[in-house]
Amino acid sequence: MHQAPTDRLLIRIEGMSSRFDRFLAGLGLQPVESDIVRPDYRVAPPEVARSLGLATGDRAVRRYRKQSVQQNGQHLPIRLVEIFYPTVLVDETMLAEMVADSSYDAIAAIKSEKHIVPFQIEEEVTARTPTVAEGELLSIPEHTPLLEVRRKVFAEDRDAIMYSRIVCRADHFIFSYSYHTNEWR
Repeated sequence: MHQAPTDRLLIRIEGMSSRFDRFLAGLGLQPVESDIVRPDYRVAPPEVARSLGLATGDRAVRRYRKQSVQQNGQHLPIRLVEIFYPTVLVDETMLAEMVADSSYDAIAAIKSEKHIVPFQIEEEVTARTPTVAEGELLSIPEHTPLLEVRRKVFAEDRDAIMYSRIVCRADHFIFSYSYHTNEWR
């Protein structure tokens, strides 16, 4: 019987954190974030447009990053994060700051500038294997299991704040859920 090594990096996720880099640092890890492509305006793909309440062909601000941890003197890529924001919430000034600073906190800026904060989060988690590009970015073989999280973030009035697609190496994450139920009452 094969036994997993006990020194393997496992990160328990119990929901959305305000800053993933700070969450990792709080675990004693050294986070490293880098933009895969420069943040910019993009026509929102159909699923993103629906999720953000945009019309077909509308643009959104897109950010695509690689998140890693420094381990044994090397960067260990652990997840890819593609985020879309409605242009009514992230203006050109915020986009310029996002371009200049790969750790720029757009949600904090939206809170400060627009007085809008996340209230409800919806997530779908699926398992799959990487695309060729994802395998190269995460430095993993083609059949390595991944967990893909599609997250929608809403304000209290149900207006969309953010849509993200998070691709996690399944060998480094545990997703943990705790919730109330009325099913048996």
